[in-house]
Amino acid sequence: MFKTALATLLITLPILCLAQMSVTGMISDAKTKEPLIGATVSIVGSSFAAASNETGKYTLVYKGVKGAKLKINSSFIGYNLAEKEIIASDNPITLNIELSSEGTDLETVIVNGRNLTEQVRSAQMSSEVISAQQLKQLPVLMGEVDVLKTLQLKPGIVSGGEGSSGLFVRGGSSDQNLFLLENMPLYNPSHLFGFFSTFNGDAIDGVTLYKGGYPAQFGGKLSSVIDVNGADGNRDKWQFAGGVGLIASRLSAKGPLVKGKSSILVAARRTYVDVFIPTINKLNENDKEFTKIPLYYFQDFNLKADYQLDKKNTLALFGFWGNDDVTFDQPTRQFSIKWGNNSAGLRWLHQFSPTKSLNTQVSRVGYTYGLSFGNPQLSISGGIGAKLEDYGVTSTFIYAPDSALTLKAGLQYTNHKFGQGSIDFSAKGAIANTEIHIDNELYANDLASFANAEYDFSKAFRVSGGLRISSWESRQKWYANVEPRLNLRYAFSDNFSLKVNYARTAQYIHLLNSAAALLPTDVWYPANDKILPQFADQVAAGFAWKLSDQFIFTNEYYYKKLGNQSDFKQGSSLFGNSQVDTAFVFGKGWSYGSECYLEKTKGKLTGWISYTLAWTYRQFDSPDINNAQPFFPKNDRRHDVSVVAMYALNKRLSLSAAWVYNSGQAVTLPTSVSVFIDPIRGKPLVVPLYGERSNYRQPDYHRLDLGLVWKFKPKWGESDLTFSVYNAYNRLNTYFLTIDVVTDDKTGFPTGAVRPKSITLFPALPSVTYNFKF
Repeated sequence: MFKTALATLLITLPILCLAQMSVTGMISDAKTKEPLIGATVSIVGSSFAAASNETGKYTLVYKGVKGAKLKINSSFIGYNLAEKEIIASDNPITLNIELSSEGTDLETVIVNGRNLTEQVRSAQMSSEVISAQQLKQLPVLMGEVDVLKTLQLKPGIVSGGEGSSGLFVRGGSSDQNLFLLENMPLYNPSHLFGFFSTFNGDAIDGVTLYKGGYPAQFGGKLSSVIDVNGADGNRDKWQFAGGVGLIASRLSAKGPLVKGKSSILVAARRTYVDVFIPTINKLNENDKEFTKIPLYYFQDFNLKADYQLDKKNTLALFGFWGNDDVTFDQPTRQFSIKWGNNSAGLRWLHQFSPTKSLNTQVSRVGYTYGLSFGNPQLSISGGIGAKLEDYGVTSTFIYAPDSALTLKAGLQYTNHKFGQGSIDFSAKGAIANTEIHIDNELYANDLASFANAEYDFSKAFRVSGGLRISSWESRQKWYANVEPRLNLRYAFSDNFSLKVNYARTAQYIHLLNSAAALLPTDVWYPANDKILPQFADQVAAGFAWKLSDQFIFTNEYYYKKLGNQSDFKQGSSLFGNSQVDTAFVFGKGWSYGSECYLEKTKGKLTGWISYTLAWTYRQFDSPDINNAQPFFPKNDRRHDVSVVAMYALNKRLSLSAAWVYNSGQAVTLPTSVSVFIDPIRGKPLVVPLYGERSNYRQPDYHRLDLGLVWKFKPKWGESDLTFSVYNAYNRLNTYFLTIDVVTDDKTGFPTGAVRPKSITLFPALPSVTYNFKF
């Protein structure tokens, strides 16, 4: 009997001494009380860790010795580290954590949004995280903070051109990127024909970019996901911030609607170039060589409000409106170009328990483009345009029973309305009365279900995988695709891990560029009974190596295969064309490369060096496109280098620099010209002759940007002057190439030969912005 009791005691004693405890709570800003999304909380000396969700809540599960004294650390970029102590027990603990940025020493600011150990141990690879604080530290163009230009400084991501916010990610085209703001898509996230992005730095908390293997809740695009987190209001007190720059000013306000329960944020931005242009035109109206400058402005507006109904239910309302307007007005000629995004959404977050939640969102997204023209003297007016309108609903269930397992599953539905290539034309009086109205509309239904799981099989082996089943209906034609996602990580230690991922993605819309238009008349066109959806398969492998508490080095290799890539037949018209379906040409593409990344995250000097070596190909079935042979598209870049450095001289003064280099963009230029003599005028007529696609490379591109932030200490809040110099050593980089026809020195007639000519855009451009916050 005694032996039995002793054996039972020896077996049950370890169990009785073990505790399984859940620690839950909210991580927020100590000053503003705003929830911090993606802040980390961990138990020191163990692998138990968690991150805060969309509302700032976290759940950390501990399995270990009962009665043990545990030290819990919580961190977030730009905030002081918070340390708490608790005693392990079987009872759940509620621990709310407030992080403070007051007195944060610039020498210890973490540049990246994830700490180094988390980057090593995470199963997710091929991703980049950038905070709003980091965005504001880097040099900027014309004083405007730009999310997308900062992403261009990361490996595997190249610019669409000089000054452009366009992104080419791992050989993908610019339309293969999914831009999300508050989980709502933006179809054209740029101002000023792509020179600035639509994301106002005062209205966002940060951005996460996935280059491959992204979670199954994301879909509809092939190359990347750019997930922008909108900033929240302040439930405790009112705060105001803004800035005055050379071309634009901005102002934001956030504060409580109901103190402690509800908040609101509003942010607005507008350029004022159009205020000065009339004066410039007036001063030069007598100069015959002067070309009148069109009026131009852009503006955008962000809104977000939330209300905590009770401890388990929170509502959030948000919206974005932005538009660009270019107007040229003369007595005999008028035209204007207008485009813009407008979106609004409502989110309901229900917390069933500390481990279970449901996130449901409904939204409406719109994008419009229009070009109008006219001649008042001849009573001629008209216009062309395009639009896109989405109504969607998404519901996601999240289950996180412990820090080793997280499950997500949900449904997404979107109804699309495509307004394609509309034309309005009217002529009266001097010309015979004529009226033309063409408006093509197409509809589509987009339905997807997804499930995603992250699980630690052991301290070393972690799996993140998911499955997305997408379907698309247009013109009674149904498409469906199974899109698996898988990320594997094996950690040899907290300092070194190997990672592999695979993803299959489908894209059901194509972006068309009119070959007959000189203006950016892009039109989104849906897959239907004649147009095939695109798809991509990508595999990547690499390692993450934490060299020290300050340095991390990553190296990734990838291969991407693209199917049903589309092009547009030469000379085809988008506008007023009822047979657009027949103008498509389909082909395939592939890309592969290596990305190296070294980052320093602490100390007076922080920054990174990235290098990408890559190849990108396209091949189309049509003999009209490069004789059906492979060629390098414009998004092919052999070498891409970025060097970024930020140096804190003291708590008030910091310097930054960014140097970029990439191989020249592939372009197609005429190889020669045919010369004919006009029999009536006796003058030569020149017809360009084209050879292979991408038969020429623009010169290599490189540029140095410099920045300085000088912080003041006013009694009423915070302020600073931000100085930037874009293209500091005045490199005349090519914006695009034209050709000069070579003429005979004696006769002056064309010889048939051509010579490339480089058109540059930006010299050295200094800018200054005054920022304030109170």
